[in-house]
Amino acid sequence: MSLFIDFIYRILGFTRECLFHKVTGLYCPGCGGTRALILFLRGEWIRSIQYHPMVMYLFTTFTYILTRYAIAYHKKQHNKKAHPYQPSPWWLWGALVVLCINFIIKNIALLRFHTDLLPPL
Repeated sequence: MSLFIDFIYRILGFTRECLFHKVTGLYCPGCGGTRALILFLRGEWIRSIQYHPMVMYLFTTFTYILTRYAIAYHKKQHNKKAHPYQPSPWWLWGALVVLCINFIIKNIALLRFHTDLLPPL
């Protein structure tokens, strides 16, 4: 699987350089997302969270919502009065919080402690 991911990574020509980071020296809220996704697909979940926790948040959120939809669909097949699952807008607020905390922590580590939390893969 990792050979396939590396092949796709090279074919699509993803760059590891962020324009925002290059210009300002700070990390943007999305910095590390591509590397986190690659690590997540390789099964390196802890390192994936280090690069960008949004990947794990989205995976768990989508898994939960899809499971709830499947349960609601199954109940509707047997009971016509069952209501479909409606996801709460709090999932989006949670994503925004994760994104902001990630942005703040990585830039504080970079500026205050001179520690790069996004080393190259």
